[in-house]
Amino acid sequence: MIFPRRMPPTWLIVTLMALCGTIVSLQHTIAIPMLPSVPETYGVSTDDASWLVTSTLLVAAVATPVVTRLADMVGRRRMLVVAMSVMTAGSFIALLGTFPALIAGRSLQGFATALVPVAISILRDTLPPARIGTAIGGLSATLGIGTTLGIPLAGFLQDMAGPLTVFWVAGACGALLTVGALLIVPDIGSRSPGRFDFVGALLLSMGLAAVLLALSKGGSWGWAGPRTLGCVAAAAVVFAVWAPLQWRAPNPLVNLRTAVCRPVLLTNLAGMLITFAMFINTLATTQQLQLPTWTGHGFGLTATAAGLAVATTAFAQVMVSPFAGMLIDRWNGRAVLLIGSVVTTVACATRLVVPGTVVTVTAIAFVIAGGTAISFATLPGLVMAAAPESESSAANGINSLLRSVGASLASATLAMILVSLSVDSGSVPIPTARAFDVVWVVAGMCALVTTFLGVFLPRRSPVHIEVTTIDPRRNALAGNETTFPAPSNSPVPIAARRARNLF
Repeated sequence: MIFPRRMPPTWLIVTLMALCGTIVSLQHTIAIPMLPSVPETYGVSTDDASWLVTSTLLVAAVATPVVTRLADMVGRRRMLVVAMSVMTAGSFIALLGTFPALIAGRSLQGFATALVPVAISILRDTLPPARIGTAIGGLSATLGIGTTLGIPLAGFLQDMAGPLTVFWVAGACGALLTVGALLIVPDIGSRSPGRFDFVGALLLSMGLAAVLLALSKGGSWGWAGPRTLGCVAAAAVVFAVWAPLQWRAPNPLVNLRTAVCRPVLLTNLAGMLITFAMFINTLATTQQLQLPTWTGHGFGLTATAAGLAVATTAFAQVMVSPFAGMLIDRWNGRAVLLIGSVVTTVACATRLVVPGTVVTVTAIAFVIAGGTAISFATLPGLVMAAAPESESSAANGINSLLRSVGASLASATLAMILVSLSVDSGSVPIPTARAFDVVWVVAGMCALVTTFLGVFLPRRSPVHIEVTTIDPRRNALAGNETTFPAPSNSPVPIAARRARNLF
């Protein structure tokens, strides 16, 4: 006789995964308000201080494909706990008070990025098909919500109790969520057999680190400087070696055959571009609101006031995410992606023609945030619909990784445009009105290309079905599971047909 474990309420699992997503997205922005004070506090250069952001980005690029692949191999609950524990440890290490400890702690916080694709796969494993679309939409929205709220929240905590307070908060939340994952998340889901691809992981880590290092440091090194060009050349060589090895490997870190199939490839590109538009919206709006009023296109808000104005866009993401999930349940991910990208494109175009006031700038930023949130809600489902269940964490990990690349590219592009189209005011260069027009044209073009990518997505992505059975030859109390691919001529279960409609 088999005694099944009692499943926790699905709302509790969804809430825990959403909180994990919020903590993950906060790691990207909580250190930004600290940057101006770090050189004086720790006696380092401004370039050295920028490693507070760069180190997190680099470790995230390395950790995401590794953790997500291990999640498919050894268990998603286990790797969720590992990634959360490492992030929590990094938060407390940053409190030691030295600059090396601060960088080490921020580096370990980069492991948090791997939590989201693992959490998405856990939702797929534990929720009934009718609720997957809404749940994933809510989880995807937490990425934008945390990113948007990170800067004003960190600034508030820094002003009230000191710059290191954000690490106390991150560490405490991480510890609570780690305990919650151990107590609540069930250890279920199919697992991918085989050996871990250490060579593929090493090469991919080197290539991604070179790309992101060029993007994040190119502004200070010079975009045509030898170090920037050296990183680009090194990345090209590494990926030229890595790709053929992955294609031939029996158990690759990244299944390129899945990654290059049309639904996955187009979805990943769409995710990178729509992330670019989202970050441009947040960063450019914050900067313009703080520009002096004498420029003619600035509004003279303080950093706190500008941060609070942009933070209102988080409510757009909260509002539209359940709505996007319902639309996915009713229609499919492709249609909803098109809605979100069209809304974003139109809002970016409107930004160019509507007279600029604090109200109109904030309102359009609100609409853009809503459009990008709608698009975000569709991406995990579109990837999972086209990838085998045993590879869902790794497939969503690549999607998350490309979104990180999109965020880095947005930051680098914005800095390059604003610096190149600025006037000298004596102390610091001031971006011109034309610079912001160019920024919104670039953001709108990214959203428009996302729309075209969505048009070419298949109306229905193939759903990979795997049947999990209990092996009667093994000890029944142990609950050993054996997973077999469903025969091609077997009838598709009703639940699988419903899952097809989600995507």
